[in-house]
Amino acid sequence: MTGGGKGNSPLYSLKAATDLPAPPEQAPTWQLLISEPTTLLAFNTDKILTQPAPDESLPMDNARWSDSLPILVQAKLVQTFENAGYAQAVTRTPGDFASNFQLQIDIRQFHVVTTGEPTAKIVFLAKILNPNNEIIDTRQFEASAPAEGSDARAYVNALSAAFDKIEVELLDWATAQIDAVPVPPVVVEPPAMPPPPDDMPSEPEMPPAP
Repeated sequence: MTGGGKGNSPLYSLKAATDLPAPPEQAPTWQLLISEPTTLLAFNTDKILTQPAPDESLPMDNARWSDSLPILVQAKLVQTFENAGYAQAVTRTPGDFASNFQLQIDIRQFHVVTTGEPTAKIVFLAKILNPNNEIIDTRQFEASAPAEGSDARAYVNALSAAFDKIEVELLDWATAQIDAVPVPPVVVEPPAMPPPPDDMPSEPEMPPAP
């Protein structure tokens, strides 16, 4: 949490996952762009949302995310890949790599359900695209975590716990899918034949047949 914000609202952040598998023994041969997630207008905000009913969303009073939710999710996912040993193979800036795979995410749910015991609920739809912008796999990720209280800190902790689960699952799935794509063979073009020299003697003309 950091101070400041709109009015006197404290700002909260998500965390990049740190409890991760061992880094790869060899540097990956691929590069990955993690695009800014898409979402409905309700989640494209810095407000921390609750869901008191299936068709209703309410922002928490006096508590906000430190950035808009899609940008915050994107930044923490990049950090998770970096923490896992893929720092040289991942970016969130288009154009950093000449050719890259792409991870696209649509945020479907990211709130605390307050009917009954408060529970954080997150749902992502993720797609992996190859360097030709062809979808190679799609998967929906869901995670939930109970809130140990009804204040902003308890709600943020629950959302962070659910997000941590999805981060690890996304990392495992994305790297496995990309690693499974065959590396295209390197085609070596034969050297071009040099043109004949200008002073090469021409073939003698044959005499006409009698």
